[in-house]
Amino acid sequence: NSKITPLVQFSALPAEKTNQHNSKIARKGEKEMKNKKLNIQEDMIDKQYERLINARNFHYNNFNKWLMAFYAIIGALFIAFYTINKEEASNFYTELFIAIMGYIVSIACYLSGKGHYYWEINWIKLIQHFEKQYDKDVRVYSVMANKEANNSIWHPIKGANLSTSKLALFIAFLTVIAWGGVVAHLIIQEYFEICICCKLLAYLIAALISYILTCLGAKIFSSDLKNL
Repeated sequence: NSKITPLVQFSALPAEKTNQHNSKIARKGEKEMKNKKLNIQEDMIDKQYERLINARNFHYNNFNKWLMAFYAIIGALFIAFYTINKEEASNFYTELFIAIMGYIVSIACYLSGKGHYYWEINWIKLIQHFEKQYDKDVRVYSVMANKEANNSIWHPIKGANLSTSKLALFIAFLTVIAWGGVVAHLIIQEYFEICICCKLLAYLIAALISYILTCLGAKIFSSDLKNL
């Protein structure tokens, strides 16, 4: 009995060391797997963030192309209308057709800008959401360097916190009102003999109709977001 006991004790020691060694290897493996998963997640976030930036830039560039096309068409129609209107033998129906076309294209241009502004805010919010997963030192779209330092609406040679998208929408809406006024003016001049006050009232009604048409257009041509 005295000879067997040391043999059992001697054989048990390597087993304990082996278990400890195996547990260390297991912990090291788990740590490596965890670090690997974290690296994969960080890579996925980086790729998603880069893909989001590229998608936003594609949206911006695509809109700029369409906007230039709208401006070119509106400018060409205005030149055509002005040229025909200056002719002595101008045709009323030709003028009216060009004016209506300018009216329709200007509404489309306004609605396009309105849609762009909607998606612009969407892209910015998505980018800011992804940037929350980064340290503040490396964020770009969630920080503002001179929020108050260069913000003065009264100073003539300083900057101000103004939205160029809103200004573009305002100009586009004025263009719609202008073309609507031209259409109303042609119809009144051709078919009605009314006083100045009645003409002003007719122009106001035309502006109201233009506003209603833009609202209806926004409703009709809205994007389908049921699956988002």
